Amino acid sequence: MENFFSAVQRYAIWILLAALAGAALCLSYTFDNLRINTDTANMIDAEVPFRQNWEKYRHEFPLGIDSLLLVIDAPGPEAAERAARMIATSLRGKPALFEEVYRPGAGVFFEHNALLYLELPELEELADRLINVQPLLGRLSQNPSIDMFADTLSLVLTEDDIDLDAELLPVLEELSRSFAAALTERRYAMSWQRLLGPDDDERNAGRSYLFLKLRMDFGALLAAEPAIRAVRDAVAEHDLVASRGIRVRITGDAALAHEELLSAMRGAQIAGVLALVMVTGVLFIGLGSVWLVLASLVTLLVGLIATAGFATVAVGHLNLISIAFAVLYIGLGVDYAIHVCLRYRELLGRGQSKAPAIRDAVMSVSGSLLICTLTTATAFYVFLPTAFAGVAELGLISGTGMFINLALNLILLPALLALLPPPRPWDSTALRGQGAGLADFPRRHSALIIGGALVAAVTAGFLMPQVHFDRNTLNLRDPDSESVATIRELMADSDTSPISIDMLVADMQSGRAQLAALEALPSVAAVVSLADFIPDADEQKLLILDELSLTFGADLGLQAAETDLQFTDTLPALERLQVSLEHVDADVGAPLAQQARQLALQLGAYVQQLRASEPAAQRQRLQRLHDSLLSNLPRSLERLQRALQPETGGSVMPPDDLRKRWISARGMHRVNIQPADDIDQGDELRRFVEAVQSIAPTATGEPIIMLRAGDAVVQAFQQAFTWALVLITGLLLILLRSLIATLYIITPLVLAAALSLAALVLLDAPLNFANVIALPLLFGIGVDNGIHMVQRARQTHHPEDNPLRTSTARAILLSGITTICGFGNLLISPHPGTASMGLLLTIGTTTTLVATLIVLPALLAKWPPPRHV
Repeated sequence: MENFFSAVQRYAIWILLAALAGAALCLSYTFDNLRINTDTANMIDAEVPFRQNWEKYRHEFPLGIDSLLLVIDAPGPEAAERAARMIATSLRGKPALFEEVYRPGAGVFFEHNALLYLELPELEELADRLINVQPLLGRLSQNPSIDMFADTLSLVLTEDDIDLDAELLPVLEELSRSFAAALTERRYAMSWQRLLGPDDDERNAGRSYLFLKLRMDFGALLAAEPAIRAVRDAVAEHDLVASRGIRVRITGDAALAHEELLSAMRGAQIAGVLALVMVTGVLFIGLGSVWLVLASLVTLLVGLIATAGFATVAVGHLNLISIAFAVLYIGLGVDYAIHVCLRYRELLGRGQSKAPAIRDAVMSVSGSLLICTLTTATAFYVFLPTAFAGVAELGLISGTGMFINLALNLILLPALLALLPPPRPWDSTALRGQGAGLADFPRRHSALIIGGALVAAVTAGFLMPQVHFDRNTLNLRDPDSESVATIRELMADSDTSPISIDMLVADMQSGRAQLAALEALPSVAAVVSLADFIPDADEQKLLILDELSLTFGADLGLQAAETDLQFTDTLPALERLQVSLEHVDADVGAPLAQQARQLALQLGAYVQQLRASEPAAQRQRLQRLHDSLLSNLPRSLERLQRALQPETGGSVMPPDDLRKRWISARGMHRVNIQPADDIDQGDELRRFVEAVQSIAPTATGEPIIMLRAGDAVVQAFQQAFTWALVLITGLLLILLRSLIATLYIITPLVLAAALSLAALVLLDAPLNFANVIALPLLFGIGVDNGIHMVQRARQTHHPEDNPLRTSTARAILLSGITTICGFGNLLISPHPGTASMGLLLTIGTTTTLVATLIVLPALLAKWPPPRHV
């Protein structure tokens, strides 16, 4: 070995050039060939049953996958419909980005059958309201003018045979909105659809939806970005902005994944800058030499590039979990360089010259580094046979990265040290005063420390069962992001939750019993299939529609308005309406009387503005008022006329764009199952999923994926860490040939793990899909620290020698501080998942340092391990 490490120094310049050339080749190959796979469905092994069910569903109904949902809110339903129509038209012109643009509930089929979807009492109530406003609609259809509107409304207000409070209150409220806008010269279009439609129809609230099926390239980092940008451009093109009372929000699975990645990247950028500054500063302080810092960082960077090159060759892509290999490599890889460099400085301080000090430093720590590499790589490789494919790929990359890191720290780092000036000598054993007291504290108070550790372990044992795994992926995303805030609003406010379960049925007739059993479940709110969109041609409903059709006549279309509108009699008509409003008797009902008084005041103020205006300005104001009151009327009357002519009989067929969402090309039927409870909480989620799967075991959907993927992750980590503990214990027994030394390494690791999990319970911080990947890093740090400390204790020549006075203890402390500085600042990330990872890393590294630098030295002092030279 001496000859080998001497040869490394002789050929140092060639080793450096070869390493740099290899790194350049790896970097070029990686940039050209490494892809980022952002498809989260691939995180779990495709052979797992729930993944197979999901893939089968995706194959049958691909339109709902990789999609965007646009939620369009406007002052009225007509404005929302118009905005949705304009956006849809723009996006349909971009087939390279959008496979399909679908407006749910839109089209002639739904307009003809809209009233048949109402329950009979709702339809009867609507029919009464329509009959009472028929005189107003009839007159306006013949003469669509402000004059006719005002005079007809004045006439209605003086009648005694209608329920003014029920029928006119909505009309006066709409008029009040129009005149409020007119007084401030804001744009507003009175909603006739709100007046003529059912009271509780969500569409009448001014909201429309668009479903967009995307064409996505998962090889791109931000696969949904071009489509989202196209939506933003369409919104801007049509001036659909908040100043007009219109808000267009984007959510859906593609938007959620896109914004999650952006949030994580923003957090990583902030953390990356802070980590680089803080880690470099800590290394400089800890190593005490700019040359040692430079050699460590170059070795680390070359190893990181080489590991990325291996990932490109062996896997070909990174997923949203394996992309963290860089974080893990930095956290573990820098430790190797720290141990070599501090041992090198220690030997220089003992009087050795540069070349022998480099050789002896590498030789003295090479055994520990080899054991660390074998055990840490094992901790990663045990994930390979698990069902959590995302972490299995991470395990392959990071495990191999540990061997790459070992080779570079045994070859490239000594070569760099040979080429760079030596640092100022330092004797790590020369601790005096307070430093010496701290180093000797665990030895002097070993019994107290061991007793305290036992109490802490027992306490942690009681708390650990309360650790839970948060399966809700929404909790990992920035709650302030548009996609998350919108989907949560839909889940809270909509009757139909966007998070639901789907099942495939080959034959609806034979599946009726199964559907009935699902409907009877307390945790199920509704079971929906294509049959629910076929209008209910109830005879009583059809009779009501026939009567309405006779009342309104065959043609509800507006007469063509004059192109050159005349407003000669408009002012008197408005004044007559004001008088009528002022004389509304309070006996008709307090709400109507109050609304009439408010409208009369608005109308009076508006008339005063008109009289104070120049003729040209007056005409412009009246033209805007005409548009505000009547621009939406033609479309609303057209919709009403179609609704009074429903499609009935055996020929009723849903449109193709609806049908293909419920019946696949191979004839499979889709059945949607809605939850009765808020399934954001774990108990409700499990109850809903297990109840549904007890009847439909092949059902799939986001709730099932969340629950079963969480179960798979928990099982994968339980399996992996069980095997890791067994295999690493076996390796340590074989390599160290000492049961006591092995127990000394494992005991602090178990203690630190227990304390970390107990801390999560006290902080009410669950494990989740994001922070769980920090566990292999913490496992590796714990094993490595224990190996270094125990090996250094076994190398001392006298039982009274204190390993805390050596460069090994300083290296462990420095490694821990760099890990905390490097990853603890992830706590400030706007991405909750990343922040939770930073929290776990900070807690875990701190408990590992406490266990290694306080508890382990106390154990070594109480029961010294067998020593070797």
